[in-house]
Amino acid sequence: MKIIERADIDVVKWDQLVDRENGLVFNCSCYLDAVAENWCIYVNEEYTSGIALPYVVRLNKKKLYTPIFSRTTEWLGINCPKDLEKVLSEWFPMASIAIRGNGDLIYQEYDPTPELNTQAKRMIKKAEKCGYSIHVGKDIDSILKTIEVELPKKVKSIGSGSLSALKELVKAMDDKGVLLVKSVYDTQHKFKGGLFFIEYNDRVIYLKGGFEQQAKKEGAMYYAMHLEIQETMSKGKVFDFGGSRVQGVRNFNLNLGGKDIHYSMLNWNNSPAWYKVAHKMAKMMKG
Repeated sequence: MKIIERADIDVVKWDQLVDRENGLVFNCSCYLDAVAENWCIYVNEEYTSGIALPYVVRLNKKKLYTPIFSRTTEWLGINCPKDLEKVLSEWFPMASIAIRGNGDLIYQEYDPTPELNTQAKRMIKKAEKCGYSIHVGKDIDSILKTIEVELPKKVKSIGSGSLSALKELVKAMDDKGVLLVKSVYDTQHKFKGGLFFIEYNDRVIYLKGGFEQQAKKEGAMYYAMHLEIQETMSKGKVFDFGGSRVQGVRNFNLNLGGKDIHYSMLNWNNSPAWYKVAHKMAKMMKG
């Protein structure tokens, strides 16, 4: 097993491993290229087992992290080293990275057993009464522009850099042929919003979406998500809400029949004392 930096990765072999092991799309080379500041892999010679490792470099020190618009990394293949954390800590003095498996962090997948709750049913009926319609197409720019206006209002950490990463990611997923674009129109055939999904391996993952405020109040987002869930289930695939630490988003997912799925976090900080002081001061200066 060895660490291979991005420039030296055989991306064909790596992506074949992700696909063969039914890995999450977050592991694909084009996904990581779009969202990660840097990334490498820890892999065996044959590319039959390994893990993707996104990282940042601060004050010349490397830190493993989970990039924005991603959720987890995961071990692919067999023979995951029991001392994986110890091995990685020798390469990376710091880590705060989500990893697939049981743990304390939560995202939501659709559970086909429970009924929609009252809130979801009411919003879906409202959208149907308003005459909203769903179109499969390439309204990518219109959806991105709507997200650019609406998302920063809900998530304070979203800035121009994050939105640029989202645009790169949407393009990468479209080029890979796994992007699903669902647009919503009113009875006057005017665009009101839309959603991006990624269909890869055994699941459809909700990426991001944006709607005009009035359309959202009239249930357009509930309606569009519900129809996509039903379509995904008809294919025998898992519908993955993507997850969020924002309680309002989690509630939305649960309203539509989501169930909590747990994953883990690897954390350590073996950086020198001077780095910890400098990092603390930098955070204080940012407020």
